[in-house]
Amino acid sequence: MNKLKFYFDSCNRLPPSLRHNYIFKIIISACFAPFLVLLTVFIFLLAIPSFNIFFLFIAVLILTVIGTLTSIFFLKQLLCPITLTANTLHNALNGEKTTKLPIDFEDNVGQLMTDVQYAIDKLESFDKSMKKTSAIDPLTGIFNRQIAERRLLQDMARARREESQMLVALVNIDHFKQLNDRFGYNLGDVCLTQIVATLEENIRDGDWLARWSGNKFLIVLWNFDHKATMMVLKRIQQQTVKTPMGELLKFSLSIGACEYKGETDLDTKTDLEMLLIHLDEALYQVKQNNRGGILLAE
Repeated sequence: MNKLKFYFDSCNRLPPSLRHNYIFKIIISACFAPFLVLLTVFIFLLAIPSFNIFFLFIAVLILTVIGTLTSIFFLKQLLCPITLTANTLHNALNGEKTTKLPIDFEDNVGQLMTDVQYAIDKLESFDKSMKKTSAIDPLTGIFNRQIAERRLLQDMARARREESQMLVALVNIDHFKQLNDRFGYNLGDVCLTQIVATLEENIRDGDWLARWSGNKFLIVLWNFDHKATMMVLKRIQQQTVKTPMGELLKFSLSIGACEYKGETDLDTKTDLEMLLIHLDEALYQVKQNNRGGILLAE
């Protein structure tokens, strides 16, 4: 607004009929210099019939310079809103920080600033919506794998920083493919949402759940009984899941888990890779040897 103060004050001094006409302001500013020169010549001819041509030349030259500089100044001030609007739009499109454009000017360029600010607000709102949507699995409404990996990385850094520990579990819904083949994918999707709802009911504030793949889910627990880790996992595994098919559908959950204490010299990203390898290996062993079982990796 500091850059537009002169423009704003000048506009307010104009008559209402001219205040709204931006093109007229441009024309007046551009024509100021030649108009001043012609006025000077007219006054000389009218007031001094026997004028000295040399003095007239000097006067015209001085007034031409003054008029040109004045025109440049006014044109620069008139173009300031357009320059500011262009820069703001450029910054918004490139994801840089922007300032709010004023929307209280009454002329054509004021309408332009209002429209551009409205478009920027819409773009920012859409961008926030897309970021939020891309972080969520559309079927279950929980974190997707991409966001889960980022958050898991943050939690591992927290565990290191606070010298605390968390329980990370990879949960697999056994024989889910057969369910889809028998009853169809629509019912399979309904069952997935029901299972997620049941799992969410059994985690506390600060814990979280994510969809790792089609029928696998990652659970991160901070608030758990460290002395009875297996009991915590069994409690999650043994929850009753209500499905539209009632007793016809019975689920078993295989769980591979690991307690993360952050006691390592590896960098966090490498540590994350190692943790995921341990989880995959633990879950693989459960599925190979005893589906519906639990394996807590060391």
